[in-house]
Amino acid sequence: MKARVVEDRRFGERLLMWRLPNGLRVGLVPRRGWTEKFGLVAVRFGSIDTKFRVGERTLRVPAGTAHLLEHLLFEQTDKPLSEQLAALSIDSNAFTTHTSTAVEISTSCDILAGLAPLAEALINFRPDEKRLEAEKSVVLSELRLSGESPDWLLVMRMLSALYRRHPVRYDIVGTPDSIRRITADHLRVAYNAFYHPRNAVICFAGDIDEVDFMSVVSETFSRWRGSAAAGLLLREPEGGTPERTPVYITAPMRRQKFAIAYKDIPPRTPKPLIRRSLVAEIALTALIGSSTENYQRLYERGVIDGSFGAGYMADESFGHANLAGDSDDAEASAKAVVDVLEEAALVGIDEDVFRRLHRRAIGVYIRRLDSPSFVATALAAGLFYRHLYTQTLRLLESITKKEVERFARQLFVPSKRVVVILRSSC
Repeated sequence: MKARVVEDRRFGERLLMWRLPNGLRVGLVPRRGWTEKFGLVAVRFGSIDTKFRVGERTLRVPAGTAHLLEHLLFEQTDKPLSEQLAALSIDSNAFTTHTSTAVEISTSCDILAGLAPLAEALINFRPDEKRLEAEKSVVLSELRLSGESPDWLLVMRMLSALYRRHPVRYDIVGTPDSIRRITADHLRVAYNAFYHPRNAVICFAGDIDEVDFMSVVSETFSRWRGSAAAGLLLREPEGGTPERTPVYITAPMRRQKFAIAYKDIPPRTPKPLIRRSLVAEIALTALIGSSTENYQRLYERGVIDGSFGAGYMADESFGHANLAGDSDDAEASAKAVVDVLEEAALVGIDEDVFRRLHRRAIGVYIRRLDSPSFVATALAAGLFYRHLYTQTLRLLESITKKEVERFARQLFVPSKRVVVILRSSC
């Protein structure tokens, strides 16, 4: 089977990509001399995918279905996948995000030995009622523990204030009610709809022989056929303004917390979406990042401390910037941060500051390319979104000060803002 080869002479990077006859997309970044070998298998089905189409039918599953399916897939035998891989000296981690489900494996030994048990778990799913009920109890216990975390409470209340209907407002594991409602039929329907090779990718990076790699992948995954009735994701963005805030909640804790978020409606196509995420990160760094005068003034006044941070999250159907931290007076801190951020967005960014932070962003991205986990994960995302990570640097370099300022003026406005204040109940 012939590989599609992409070479980036700037980094000395060589990407190899194949598509198996069953539709499975496969990628490898061979790097001689790397000690760690890293790989992942990802399926494009996540926690927000509670509504989808199969044929002419529109189906719904309870929140938390993707997460519970992940648990059942990799715990369905008497010897769970993690134990089988550990016996081969391979570390593993299975997880669900808002938009995908994945299993990561890493080792300094023979990573290809992990492909057979991985394929076995993915291909041969048999929902078992007894095991399902046991796993639901485990997940409900985890959710109860999460509910005792002030940080978790803050994030979940922020999301529910931002989004009135979009399923991103729910925890990835679901709610107590939705978890109890999940049946083996829900899992079977979701598995048949989305766990098929045309909706999955396998990507590896490290000191891995490409001939051996493709031979083992082909041998272990070619028999994966999937259901003939593939599902169609229905990911619709939610417009409108967020809930009027501030919102006040309480929890037993020593210090108060605050969260500020701004609801965005990002582009739905890959390249503009990735570009907007890069622009958003530069905007936050330039307006209120730890090296700015704005941050230093807030810090010196005691408004924020080392717990303060900011970020941006987006996919094709949702997006938001968020800022959060601890404080002795969370309401006053939130107001001060909002005032500084929104005024800075109107004033704009100093040219020298932009140049310095822009160069730093480029440098950070280049350094990340030395990580096998970053490279393999970025390649997997690229295969899903038809945008290779080697193209991202060119996008990043082409971002302008005017573009960042325009983004900031459009997003950091009162009509798109929510504020959540978490006070101590003690």
